[in-house]
Amino acid sequence: MAVCDAPDELVDAATRLARLLDRPRDRPVLAPLIKKEILWRLITGDQDALVRHLQAVTAIRLLLATRTGDVTGVSARVGYESPSQFSREYRRQFGAPPSQDAASLRDATHAPPVGVLS
Repeated sequence: MAVCDAPDELVDAATRLARLLDRPRDRPVLAPLIKKEILWRLITGDQDALVRHLQAVTAIRLLLATRTGDVTGVSARVGYESPSQFSREYRRQFGAPPSQDAASLRDATHAPPVGVLS
C-alpha cells in the first residue's frame, strides 16, 4: 500500500465520477470514459509501479479463473518455468493454491448478487 497526495486531475476525475450517481442518464456514456481517465492518471502518476503491479496480479488471477484446470499453462504464460514454483509462490502470496483460488474466483463470479431472489 502507498500513500501520496492525489494530483488535482485525479481528484477532479473522481469527483466527476461520483457526481454521475445523481445523473443516471449520463452514467452509461460518461462513466466508462471517466474510469479510463482515472486509470490513466493512476498508471502515469507517482504510484505507477504499484498500480502496474496490482494490474499484473489481477491479470494472473483472471487467467486462472478463465483457464479452468490449466495452472501449468498459466504459470508458463506469466513467466515461470516450473509450475510447482509458481504454485508455491502463489500460495505464499494469496494464502491458497492457485487451483483453489481459481475455483473460489469462478464461484464468486457465478453467485447471484446479494439481495436478488431466485
